Amino acid sequence: MRHRSWTFTRPRKALAVLVAAAALAAVPARFVPVDGGLGIQPTGIIGAGGPPVAAGKAATLTIYLVKGGRLVPVVRPGLPGQPYLSITQLSVPVTSLERRNGLRSAVPAGRQVVVRAGDRQGEINVDVTVPSGRTLSGAKPDAAGVGWPRIALGQLACTAQTVPGVRRVMIVAMWDNQVVQPWMSLTCGDFGDLLG
Repeated sequence: MRHRSWTFTRPRKALAVLVAAAALAAVPARFVPVDGGLGIQPTGIIGAGGPPVAAGKAATLTIYLVKGGRLVPVVRPGLPGQPYLSITQLSVPVTSLERRNGLRSAVPAGRQVVVRAGDRQGEINVDVTVPSGRTLSGAKPDAAGVGWPRIALGQLACTAQTVPGVRRVMIVAMWDNQVVQPWMSLTCGDFGDLLG
């Protein structure tokens, strides 16, 4: 019977390769000058000032929420370059902290609030959806006719006037993606009796 010796030589070859690789890795370390011979001059510790500090001012927005039947201003984080974000935030549920503090929104759940530029300077249009399946006659609708309580309209008007340059809000009732009709023009002053 013939004996195969190659089974014993493979581990030896692998060990020889590892030893050679380690030896080659150690060789360049001996020949690199330690005294800065690569053109890089040794220096001491150089001070670079204090730690970095964020100096940017965080954008905030003010919205009006309801507490005890009164309109109360609340500050939330905003986004730079999004001036109408505060108005669209009214259709977003209140935060858990706001809820624990007794705040709520009177804007009817599931309704959309879309902001567009107004026809006149200082005015914006706010499209509000009315309940689906309801039609409105040609008569001017009131708050009850479109399912928006007066305090919710106050939230819209007062929040809109926190946006720089906005003095008046034109509420436009929308149903099935169609303008029902311009509904009413409001200012926060129209709701002075609800301000807390």
